[in-house]
Amino acid sequence: MSNALQLWLAQIPTCNGLLGAYLVEPGREPEVRSWSERCQTAGIQALHRQVRDVLDVLGARDMPARKLRWIFEETVVYYERRPDGAGLCLISTHDLWIGEGEVITGLIQDFRNVQPGSPDAP
Repeated sequence: MSNALQLWLAQIPTCNGLLGAYLVEPGREPEVRSWSERCQTAGIQALHRQVRDVLDVLGARDMPARKLRWIFEETVVYYERRPDGAGLCLISTHDLWIGEGEVITGLIQDFRNVQPGSPDAP
């Protein structure tokens, strides 16, 4: 994982409603972060495998996906893939203020702007 992406993930602040996240680059294992007992590291790693499988299936069917959003009863999973192949997955509570508000949208926008070759995150 590039230093810039690792630093960026480490700097995401704890906030109500944000349960966990992972970053992944092509051919590498995901870098996982959890902010809640409800969202343990092993669960996030299992989620990564499921997201990867869905992306593979969609790509094989000529339906490549750059964004995914899964809405569950109590959580929402957001996935964004950049043109360079790096991916961000955010897991949040099912609250509109976090998912449709500035928290998730801001994190996704910041992720889009992190330059993997640079030593500093924005």
